[in-house]
Parts: sequence; structure tokens; C-alpha cells
Amino acid sequence: MDVVGSRGKVAIPYYGCLVRPMDGFESLYFLADLDWTPDCCNRVELEVWNHKVDPELGVWLKGKGVEGVVCSDETCECGRYLSRLGIWVKAGMTGDVYEVLEKCCAERLANMTPLCGDNLTRLPRKD
Repeated sequence: MDVVGSRGKVAIPYYGCLVRPMDGFESLYFLADLDWTPDCCNRVELEVWNHKVDPELGVWLKGKGVEGVVCSDETCECGRYLSRLGIWVKAGMTGDVYEVLEKCCAERLANMTPLCGDNLTRLPRKD
């Protein structure tokens, strides 16, 4: 997913925030298949994470083929956990799902590296 023009799958929490105060992780996610091009979005589906069936969010996301999470959280305490699973996190992205996807693709095309709050979880790059 590192070169412009390659494909990837991104998860976006339905309500924007990955973590909901007093409730834990969000359970509704948009999963978007992307081409890293200006018209990046190929397909968006709504999926439900059931923590009783799949107790670990990161493992569930990885099983769905997700390579990155884009959320509106200002900081992302779970960034290191997701990073260990090979999932990058882009925090601080607001707007409806298509606006967020457009912003994410635009940043990707401009070769910007997403960061996850203070944890500095970086999008992996190949040289």
C-alpha cells in the first residue's frame, strides 16, 4: 500500500472516534477499498465489530484486510497496539466518510506521513 496507485483497505469509525468515552472501542466501521489516486474510493461497506465474538478489535480489523484506521480522535492511545498488528492510524480527521477518504488520499498523494497522536505511529514505507 505504499506506492501511489496501489490498493488498500481503510477502516473509519462510523461516528468518527475510534474510542467512545465510557464505552470503549467503536463497534461500527466503514471499510473502504481504496486506490491511492485522486478518485480513490472504490467501495465502502458498513461492518459491525462484535467484541463478544471477536474480543480483539485489531485482530478483527486485520482479519478484514484493514491496513489503516482513519479517525477523528485527537490522540490515539491504541496506536501502538494497532501498529504491532501492522495497522497504521491517522488521527484528527473530521468530516463525513467521503470527505475523510478524500483528505486521506490527498495526504497520501502528497507523500505526507500520518501520525497517531503522541504515539508517532507512522504509515509504513517501502524504499
